[in-house]
Amino acid sequence: MNRRERSSQGPQDSRQRVEKAVSQLFLLSRSEEACRLLGVDGILAEQVDISLLDDPLDYVAYDIAAAVRDADEEVVPVQASMLSTLVAEVRMCNLMVAHVDQHDLTERVMRHLRELQG
Repeated sequence: MNRRERSSQGPQDSRQRVEKAVSQLFLLSRSEEACRLLGVDGILAEQVDISLLDDPLDYVAYDIAAAVRDADEEVVPVQASMLSTLVAEVRMCNLMVAHVDQHDLTERVMRHLRELQG
């Protein structure tokens, strides 16, 4: 699917993209090899602020939603470092929260995506 096709997606297509993105981020965050290849270690050192402590799931959900929106709307080119950052954030969230529910994270991403899209 090219970028033009993505920008004309309906709500169901957006949900499927978000579900797929969240699922893949979970898989990547659990793989030491993927994290090594993406250079995840240390990537958050300069990027995470104290608001992460308030609600780690919501923090990560907002960043995922912003990345999906930027990819769909071509606001800025999505950089490879963004994937590394999102994987690192999911890993951090897994350390901070006893159990990160993939469905809950997907719902939060969808809520933020709707807010970002106006």
